Amino acid sequence: MTDTAMAMGSALVAECTESLDTMLAETNGMIMGMIATSDGFVVASVTAPGRNVDPNRIAAMASSGHALGETVANELAHGKCNNVIIDTDQLSIVFLSVPDTDDSPLILGVAATKSVSLGTVLYGAKHCTKRISETVNTTV
Repeated sequence: MTDTAMAMGSALVAECTESLDTMLAETNGMIMGMIATSDGFVVASVTAPGRNVDPNRIAAMASSGHALGETVANELAHGKCNNVIIDTDQLSIVFLSVPDTDDSPLILGVAATKSVSLGTVLYGAKHCTKRISETVNTTV
């Protein structure tokens, strides 16, 4: 467990890990999911079998990508950034804000193959963020 994860509390880390496991199990084509702090540190991560992903690097990119989305949203005066979508030839990558974690902002990063629709990826990811948000608000 990382120092950041320990500071977040073992109950939150366990819930994040369980929510990520559920999301990967319930959504075909998901290859990884991780929860990161807004400053780019991993809280929890899961990866599909046979995939080699460095969650620390992805967490840092999730933080930067989401910060860019926030900056663009602010510049256009259209509120808070909810998610950032990266579409590649083979993957859909989504970074989502975990709702109601303003005191300690959390970001969900998800990658899925193109065998699953972007709508399905977003559906699974939003349910995951909702579960985590509910945990944060009951343990804080």
